[in-house]
Amino acid sequence: MSLALVISGIVAIIISIVLGLMNGTFFGLLFSLIGGVLSAMIFFALSHIMDKQENILFQLQQQNKFMNQLYKTNEKCPNCNNEFDHTLKSCPNCGYRK
Repeated sequence: MSLALVISGIVAIIISIVLGLMNGTFFGLLFSLIGGVLSAMIFFALSHIMDKQENILFQLQQQNKFMNQLYKTNEKCPNCNNEFDHTLKSCPNCGYRK
């Protein structure tokens, strides 16, 4: 998605240059370039924000996995003495329910 935003920003700059040159006046070119650069800056900023959010989400997922491994507690089934994860509602070995 962020690559699409970068490409959209580049296309916005190119279109603004072409439209500015087709306008024929200096101020038309200037205003067209300003509009194209501003819209491209918005696209680039959104791309950067999305990359940062994906990085933060990845780090949170890694931290969550680490915390689950760190505080992993097992329960022992009273029926078959099998150890299983405490988040399960029944023993995977014999099917005994809590």
